[in-house]
Amino acid sequence: GKQFDRHNLSLIHVHKCAGSSLVVAFRDIVMKNKNNVNVRNDFKGMHVLYSPSKYDSRDSAGWNKTREFLGGAVTYQKSFNWNETNHMIFAVVRDPVERFISAVGQVTSEKYQSGKLLRDQCLKDTASETLQCFVSLVRTQGFWIDLHFTPMVFEIAFATMEIDLPVAIFPFDEVPNILANIGANPNRKKKDGHKAGYRSTVLMNVTINDFRADTLHELCLVYKMDVWFLRDLGYSTHCDSVIIR
Repeated sequence: GKQFDRHNLSLIHVHKCAGSSLVVAFRDIVMKNKNNVNVRNDFKGMHVLYSPSKYDSRDSAGWNKTREFLGGAVTYQKSFNWNETNHMIFAVVRDPVERFISAVGQVTSEKYQSGKLLRDQCLKDTASETLQCFVSLVRTQGFWIDLHFTPMVFEIAFATMEIDLPVAIFPFDEVPNILANIGANPNRKKKDGHKAGYRSTVLMNVTINDFRADTLHELCLVYKMDVWFLRDLGYSTHCDSVIIR
């Protein structure tokens, strides 16, 4: 691949939106190019601003570090004022229904205790029954049963600490183009749910057709904030016929 152009970029890792693939791509490019610059004076590498233990309160080390970091991000300005020194923040978003399917596949394949508990509770004999159980679980227990179910708007708002900053938003379908643009393999997937052994066989080929009509309606109501968000960006979703305003 090409040498990575030196820009100040920050990715908001919105879960189940190719975040892991993008993080790995950036890491690989950073490591490949670190010998081409003066490390001490120029090379800043890749930094990850996340550690749950440091976010106990808004006065904690994590909050203060993030607030300082975001203070250097680009603000709203005319397009001709943008240049490679600007610190640009970007994120990838996805159809809420497709993202939920991916999240269910993720959490039911996790080896942690939380994954086992969710499998025992909701992994059924069919994809339709499994989806119905998880939709009901998220609706009654909240998004925090697993972070992969967190609405996209919550993740972006949390990452920017609700500061009024511009965030470049790309649709999920553009991920191969983003990877190609930075010199990475556009076909590489860090987590591929279609690979044998990654997910339960019940969830290998799940589509929107596996939702019962009432289950899909309920799911769309749960994620209506993301539906509104994507609609404002000009993107259609599988929930457009359910969430009408």
